[in-house]
Amino acid sequence: MNTHLPRMIFVAGMHRSGTSALTRVLNLAGAALPEALLPGAAGNVVGHWEPADVVALNDEILASMGLGWTSATRLPARWFDSQEAEFFTQKAAEVLRRNLQPIQTAVIKDPRLCRLLPLWIEAARRAGWTPNVVLMVRNPLEFAASLKARDRFNTTRTLMIGLRYLLDAEYGSREVPRAFVTYDSLLGEWRSTLQRLGERLDLVWPHLTDKTAVEIDEFLSDGLRHHKLGSVTGDATSPLHTMTDAVFGAFKSAAETNDLDQDRLNEQAARLAAAEDLLGPLTAFWETEWEKANALAVKLSAQKHDISNELSVQSSRLAEKERTHAEAEQTISSLADELQGLKEALARANAETLALREQGAEQERARAAAELSLSSLSGELAQARTAKAEAEAESARLKDRIGAMAGQLAEREQVNRSLDASIEDYGALLQELEKRLGAVFRKTDSLEATIGTLKADNAALDTKLQSAEQAIESGKLQLAALCVTTRAKGLFPAGELFDEAAYRARNPDVDMAIKNQKCPSAFIHWVEWGIGEDRPGFFNPVSRQELIENAKQVRSNRVKIVI
Repeated sequence: MNTHLPRMIFVAGMHRSGTSALTRVLNLAGAALPEALLPGAAGNVVGHWEPADVVALNDEILASMGLGWTSATRLPARWFDSQEAEFFTQKAAEVLRRNLQPIQTAVIKDPRLCRLLPLWIEAARRAGWTPNVVLMVRNPLEFAASLKARDRFNTTRTLMIGLRYLLDAEYGSREVPRAFVTYDSLLGEWRSTLQRLGERLDLVWPHLTDKTAVEIDEFLSDGLRHHKLGSVTGDATSPLHTMTDAVFGAFKSAAETNDLDQDRLNEQAARLAAAEDLLGPLTAFWETEWEKANALAVKLSAQKHDISNELSVQSSRLAEKERTHAEAEQTISSLADELQGLKEALARANAETLALREQGAEQERARAAAELSLSSLSGELAQARTAKAEAEAESARLKDRIGAMAGQLAEREQVNRSLDASIEDYGALLQELEKRLGAVFRKTDSLEATIGTLKADNAALDTKLQSAEQAIESGKLQLAALCVTTRAKGLFPAGELFDEAAYRARNPDVDMAIKNQKCPSAFIHWVEWGIGEDRPGFFNPVSRQELIENAKQVRSNRVKIVI
């Protein structure tokens, strides 16, 4: 490149004519691009390579004249000499300075440049560059087909817009160095195309290396081209087609031979101007109506897109709900199996509880019988003790009487030694009394032996009663242990699975017993008495995982009680 004159290359051409591809190739070869570029879109996924500021300013300039990028009508007469044009030229120079520095060759691309090249050429000069223009040429029927696919433009409208773009671009770039490039030569022979551009614009490409060549080859793939037609542009009997074919032919010849037939182009421009003089108002009305229709189409397309997105979201939600429903059904089935297993485990536990209750009842009957036997033995013991006391009292009385009689006998022996017969009688009486006293003593000894036996029997009965009571208490403790263990194992988790409040509300007598501290809890009452009385239990729902873990614990750690 000429280091003394940094170049600003403006790439101009009709929409969908290959300007994006050419701009990227020039950039890879060494021409600088602004950083703030428009992103790729559905119609051009590899990128537009257009500076966002340039596109926005071009739209603003065209809008100030009541036009847009789809307008085929000519600009107002001598607009580039107006104060408005001067204002926008200064803004364009500021855009260039803000996005690029005039120290190396740069490239700016926007199809709207075709309508506004004189303004941008002056802006480039003011910003410190030497302006050059490269006009991109493509078969008009190809870019018409591309716009029809992307924006639903009909061919006639696209050819009218394209004819205006090409004629304005050629006329507006006549005073600066320029070159013509065909889309076919760029895709098919990009190396020779770059070489011709360099020769015609006095440029060299500092970044064109073997590595860059590989990048360009990969970029210019067949995927960039979706519409390819022959060299004939259309119906030769149509004035619009013949004018378009003439302009396309002149541009193509200039790209291949560097020889531009300006007389031919001037003739076509005059024909177009004459047509506009005749049909300008109608064309303007048609464009206005088309823009309204296009705005409505864009709005409807946006609505269609929103509806499509909403349908997609709803479909996703429906699919998610169906998946969740299927998972829920599977979970319900699994929980039903687990619940059945828990019911069976509960039935077994109930059977074991009933067996324990029956064993407890048997122990209670044995205890009652022992208590009855003990009561009877206690009565007999009391009678024996009473008889012993009476015998001891009688013995004491007899001993006292014998003592008294012995004293009297001694006194009488001293006083009445003479009364031998009486003494002998008293002796006989004494012998009789001694016999009776011996009988009393023997009866007393027998009673004492009986009392000892009764004490031994009473002790044995006490031991037996204590054992029975211990066995009963052990049965109750083991029954309570079963309740606690089953509760700990999750079969009857009070407060979690068993609803104590509901059980007490359903059974007022149980509620009163608990309040009077005659029963520890509704759960214990249900286990010890409620099941046998066919009182229903109340259970709270638990999570699926808790049911699984509880069932596993009950199956593997079930308590067995033997009394």
